Amino acid sequence: MTSRRSAKLLPYAMTAGALVVAALALRRAELAACATPFALFLALGLLGRPPELRAWLETDEERVVVGDQIPARLVVRSARPAARVELMPVLPHSLSADQAVPIGVGLGADDERIVAVSLSARRFGATRPGEVAVRARDRYGLRVWEGRHGTGRPLYVYPAAEALRRAHAG
Repeated sequence: MTSRRSAKLLPYAMTAGALVVAALALRRAELAACATPFALFLALGLLGRPPELRAWLETDEERVVVGDQIPARLVVRSARPAARVELMPVLPHSLSADQAVPIGVGLGADDERIVAVSLSARRFGATRPGEVAVRARDRYGLRVWEGRHGTGRPLYVYPAAEALRRAHAG
């Protein structure tokens, strides 16, 4: 997973730095005391370790027809606690999710969550759903980790009988 800083990080760092510089320039200890919570918050946020996540999309179906609803499960496991994890299935063009994505969950250490999702088959063809885009945040919201996980088994989407009849008649 790749790590990046949140937009909150720069304002906290600038506030702490400005208060320390002002305390030194004005020789006022009160300003340095005001900078302490900001600096402590930054230190706690930046010392956090990335969560060890694994995520994938499971389906019970192997063959479906265009227009069918496909019950699926988003599964995520974490070895370390993660305050907020957003899951978004990466779907091929032939499938669509029936509910709003991304889906957010919180995870503890050695925790697993299973979220039921419903997919729709829109076009025929062979696909491989299973990849999930994951975004995790630390509990302070200062760091964000992003990545893609999982591979699925093949899903075969067949055309509906009416479409085959029209193609054969036309």
